Amino acid sequence: MFRRLRIQFLLIPRRQARKYVNVPFPVRRNKRDVLNLQTIYKAVTARRERTMSERIQLELLALTLTPRQSTTMRARNAHLAQVYEERVYMDRR
Repeated sequence: MFRRLRIQFLLIPRRQARKYVNVPFPVRRNKRDVLNLQTIYKAVTARRERTMSERIQLELLALTLTPRQSTTMRARNAHLAQVYEERVYMDRR
């Protein structure tokens, strides 16, 4: 499950002339694990169930059974789409 959530790149703004350009930077392995836990925590706290145990249970269930409908996977895919858009600036790392 954590392999599916793995974030390979972070977008970091770099200044180019008068504007800022988002440049993809690779993420170290130990920081990837921390980012995975942070994204899961954000997704769990954003859910609307009453108790925290229900939130955790339903988010993990969504990640394992229907990953495309999970909010965590949707957020990861949106981030990945931004990285693919900005990969033009990979040479400016």
